[in-house]
Amino acid sequence: MTPPDSTTIQPLCELRAATVAATRAPSVALLEGVNWKVMEGDRWVVVSSAGAGKTALLLTAAGIQRPLEGEIRLFGQCLAGLRENELLPLRKQVGLVFEGGGRLFPELTVAQNIALPFAYHHSVAWEDAIVQIMPLLEWMELGPYAKEHPKNLIRGLWPRVGLARALALSPRLLLLDHPWRGADFQERHWWRSKLAEISQYAPSVAAWVLTGDEPGPWLSLATHLGAVHQRQFNSFENFDAGRRWLAEHHLLASDAERR
Repeated sequence: MTPPDSTTIQPLCELRAATVAATRAPSVALLEGVNWKVMEGDRWVVVSSAGAGKTALLLTAAGIQRPLEGEIRLFGQCLAGLRENELLPLRKQVGLVFEGGGRLFPELTVAQNIALPFAYHHSVAWEDAIVQIMPLLEWMELGPYAKEHPKNLIRGLWPRVGLARALALSPRLLLLDHPWRGADFQERHWWRSKLAEISQYAPSVAAWVLTGDEPGPWLSLATHLGAVHQRQFNSFENFDAGRRWLAEHHLLASDAERR
């Protein structure tokens, strides 16, 4: 079989000279001149201090938030001028795990939170949707909590529910916004192991982007390193050079801070 021409391969997500707006103040620019491609097979670790714009960057990459200037393309299609009904099929191919507990619905059980996207987009009953997502729920080690409400779970498990929900529609691109913030060593190890298993248990995911406040635990899984700092998005092909840059800009946590 003839290999595909690399010139015809489209990025899963591409920002071109994009000005990224603040999520809560959409007229305020947080990042400027962002040029970024996420290709199939990419595994990005993006480091950012609090408030620098990583969440806004991911929301823009997902097509949820429009850039103030520039262009965003999802799966080869420019989003400028698209109506909501035209955006939806593209957004469905992006799984997003939100920071701060995954934005769960407190009135729904764990299983219902995970099954919600499947039930909604496939117009099926709760019971049928839950059957479909049970393997995913078990992989997340959430089986014992399926009928519990989020308030009855320890907070550290909420992001796991968010991850399972993000994977429920078999996305091609997975965006994770620092979901383990405040997690202990054991929970960080859990996240690392699940990311390592993504290709086996969630084969639809062709690439992922992970943000956090330091790169250390995740670099062994990554193919690319990026940083959000002082209104700019920076990327590094060489991890050693990237770590030096992060240290120079005080974005590399010390061993004491990691503990």
